[in-house]
Amino acid sequence: MELNPKNYVLNRLQSIMALLISAAIMCVGHGLLNTVIGLRANAENYSDFVIGLMTSSYFFGFVLGTYACGKLVPRVGHIRCFAIFASLASALTLLLVLRVDPVTWIFVRLVYGACMAAIYMVMESWLNLISKNEERGQILSFYMITVYLGLAASQGFMLLASPQSYILFAVASVLLSFSLIPVAGSRTPQPRMRKSENFTLKQLFQTSYLATTGVFTTGLINGSFWGLAPIYLSNIGMTDARVGWFIAFQYLGGLILQWPIGYLSDKIKRRSVIVVMLFISTIVSLYLYALTPDGSMKLFILFLAGAFLFGGINSTLHSLFLAHANDFLKPNQVVKASGGLLTVHALGAMIGPLIATVFIEYFEDPGLVLFTACASLVAFSFSVFRLFTGRKVPKTTKAWFVPVPRAEARVGKLDPRRYVGGRSHPDS
Repeated sequence: MELNPKNYVLNRLQSIMALLISAAIMCVGHGLLNTVIGLRANAENYSDFVIGLMTSSYFFGFVLGTYACGKLVPRVGHIRCFAIFASLASALTLLLVLRVDPVTWIFVRLVYGACMAAIYMVMESWLNLISKNEERGQILSFYMITVYLGLAASQGFMLLASPQSYILFAVASVLLSFSLIPVAGSRTPQPRMRKSENFTLKQLFQTSYLATTGVFTTGLINGSFWGLAPIYLSNIGMTDARVGWFIAFQYLGGLILQWPIGYLSDKIKRRSVIVVMLFISTIVSLYLYALTPDGSMKLFILFLAGAFLFGGINSTLHSLFLAHANDFLKPNQVVKASGGLLTVHALGAMIGPLIATVFIEYFEDPGLVLFTACASLVAFSFSVFRLFTGRKVPKTTKAWFVPVPRAEARVGKLDPRRYVGGRSHPDS
């Protein structure tokens, strides 16, 4: 598509509009289902361990889905692949209410996680095709804004019905089905798959000890909170509607705080920013641990402030760690390292919910945020150590901060640092 230089932003939005609409609809359905399934599992008296296992199985399926989609797309194309996995995700959503038992739900969440990985993979590789090298930062920004707004907006549907009914599951299923319409009707040429490589774990550690341990920690924190927060909030006395507001503010924090924190990390020593953010992350988790809702609006607003900071800081930390790793990489190494780091993050997301359930067992429901506080504190201690002992960042490879989604390994191809001399384009 030829761009009109007088309407640059408008042309860019035009070229990706179908993908953004699909991403928005999909994220509304996906975000709604995640909250509803946690509240329904809690209402069905599933044990904390079973709920943690459901969350872990989702992330395990997410990893499997990346490889499955990588083999399927070259055979059937991106549009058909998106349609297959969006339709399957929609059907699985209804299966959750057709058969309500722990074994079925664990299996369904595993397959659903694979579907979501494939859907993200199709959208992000499509964005990679239509993006020029100097535009990737802005394209990625449009995409991430859409994803976060969709996830935040999804919580508004919590007002429609109780999680104990089938209605919210049906709404999520309908939205997932609707999400394939814009992509299926898009005239944008389908992208060609490219072979992706990964660093070995040894190479990742040799590249950056801090980045590798950091993305594992963000996996522990975000994975456990993503799956278990609705149960934690419900059990400490929040209504379903207020649970939705809390989750929405968590996503809004992730959207709004990405840029200012990233900008700061480009201006001063990145390790110093990481140290400060991990310290604040620890304090925010302890702050949430200390709060006990009493039904008042004043205390609920304090919870919302905590949700905003928790979501904003911990989602941005992931991108900070990736940027820190890229500080030591040559441009042709970015994709391989990003894929490996995202795999390490997924491993943390699989393990985190299981460890968090142990904390909940011993410290009751607030044990979830106590676990995130402990994880942040350990990472903070290690980051302080690396602040004084880590090697100096080479000037020739120092990268700019770029907010990177945590979908799958191939999203590294969207990173503009890969294309412009090891640094992101100054306009991105």
